Amino acid sequence: ARRTDYDGDWSVHLKVFCLGRSSSGISGLKKLRIGSSLDNNVKCVEDPGVKCDENAKQLGRTGKYPDTFHIYSHGNQICARRTDAPQGWGIDLVLRCQRTGSPKSWNMGGKTRVSIGSS
Repeated sequence: ARRTDYDGDWSVHLKVFCLGRSSSGISGLKKLRIGSSLDNNVKCVEDPGVKCDENAKQLGRTGKYPDTFHIYSHGNQICARRTDAPQGWGIDLVLRCQRTGSPKSWNMGGKTRVSIGSS
């Protein structure tokens, strides 16, 4: 650690939390499985504490299927509505969404507390 606001020491015992790669591959992000919906063009799942929106990355997509979705919250659910066709879908829709709450509440195996000390 290097102090950037002053050319000198610091007297506090500095501790930082380093967020490593989570199970979803990127800190602060979480995989959310919507799945397929063969009979309806909308499917909702329980919100596990994430924020998903139009920017939520769809995982595992190869470009083979042109399906597009409107992703939105509805009460305590995250929903996907197919927008390219008025029908269901067969792909296993998995999104990468932003976790909500503070990092302390994220149950991430990659979080490490680092004690740097004083200088």
